[in-house]
Amino acid sequence: AASAASASSSPAASVADTVFISNLPKVLSKTDVLWLVGEIPGVAGLRLPRKGAKSMGYAFIKCESAAAAQAVIALLHGMELEGKKLVAEPAQDAARGADKFYSEDENDDGAVAVKGGRGRGGQKA
Repeated sequence: AASAASASSSPAASVADTVFISNLPKVLSKTDVLWLVGEIPGVAGLRLPRKGAKSMGYAFIKCESAAAAQAVIALLHGMELEGKKLVAEPAQDAARGADKFYSEDENDDGAVAVKGGRGRGGQKA
């Protein structure tokens, strides 16, 4: 039973609880995206990559569990925002930065904690 518990904390599990949102309007700020996802139960963090002052049109949402991630996907996938339909799906690769969330209010990559997210390092994409 102890090995089953340790298997759930493997790096692969961290990707299962991260949602990739694409087709976000680039005019949206971190504050706008936080408003969109901040009240969804189980959301723990957000990373909104930027190029200069503008969003790159996608975000990673860190959830407290894989079940919470599925709920976020069900809620956001297909939602229309600023005339664009959002695409929400499980993040595919933590090495591309999907696991890079911080407990600080903001950093250079636009990552923020929503409710006590844990800071973890990762390679920059």
